Amino acid sequence: MTMKETIKQFCEQFGYPKEAAETLAEAGDRLEKAPEKTIFTELVRQYQTDRLTDFQVIWEPLAAVAEKTGIHLYTVHLLFFIFCAEHLKELYRQKGIPEEFWYDSVTDLKWKTEECYKMYGIWGIFVAFWYPGFFQMKIFALGRLEFEIYDMPADYHGTSFQLKKGDPVLSVHIPSSGSLKQEDCVDSFRKAYHFFRKYFPQIYGDKEILPFFCSSWLLYKKHEEFLPEHSNIRKFMKFFDIFSSWEDSSYHDFWRIFYKPHNAKREELPCETSLQKAYLQWFDRRNLPGQGLGVFFFDGQQIIQ
Repeated sequence: MTMKETIKQFCEQFGYPKEAAETLAEAGDRLEKAPEKTIFTELVRQYQTDRLTDFQVIWEPLAAVAEKTGIHLYTVHLLFFIFCAEHLKELYRQKGIPEEFWYDSVTDLKWKTEECYKMYGIWGIFVAFWYPGFFQMKIFALGRLEFEIYDMPADYHGTSFQLKKGDPVLSVHIPSSGSLKQEDCVDSFRKAYHFFRKYFPQIYGDKEILPFFCSSWLLYKKHEEFLPEHSNIRKFMKFFDIFSSWEDSSYHDFWRIFYKPHNAKREELPCETSLQKAYLQWFDRRNLPGQGLGVFFFDGQQIIQ
């Protein structure tokens, strides 16, 4: 199968937009005809033969492939992970992990591809550093949300439970895959509870209650001041005991709301969603965005704070 055919098949399997599929297939065809194909395929082969243990070694040669072929770096990064996806499925199979979780995890590439197109007009990924976690089987998409085992960044003293800095917690990640419905989140928490107890028994096998942690702009406490109570973000916040929240003058996650750089002119910012409208009003009052850290504990059925 040619590179172009492999890419088209992948895009069809994961439901990529037609324009994305065509653009990526054309890029694959160009890459296949270029001398730099050997660099690219050798990196993929290293992953396929389990010799790629440090993903830091791939960035420089992939940048060289992009420069010499004229294919945008973001697109080259995406193509690399597309060609690694089939071996990741084999790694899941070897661990006895159901294929549905592989599919959910690889689908994250599509969400990031759509983000990249909204931000830069390029079908690719501009956060390639995020993906070694998936392809080393450290981050898993389990339904609506994604999870990884993470070291608790600070001491936590809650009403019922306590955590020390460095304790293993399940860090929650929220992909931009649509509405953040409460019931979908709870379903993901249940899946994560059973998944990590089963496949990481050395850490969680004998634990009846698991700690969940989240570091996100979604947990900014001041959302309670300008987002309506019925908003999905505020409902998501209620899962957590938000033990730290602060203003973020760097506007680190501004792009997640507007898909524009934070220094974009006011008239350039979209005002289409209720979230965008609320944030524009918030900023017009000379307020800042923010971040938050939160924790909850889960027994497989109920959330405990």
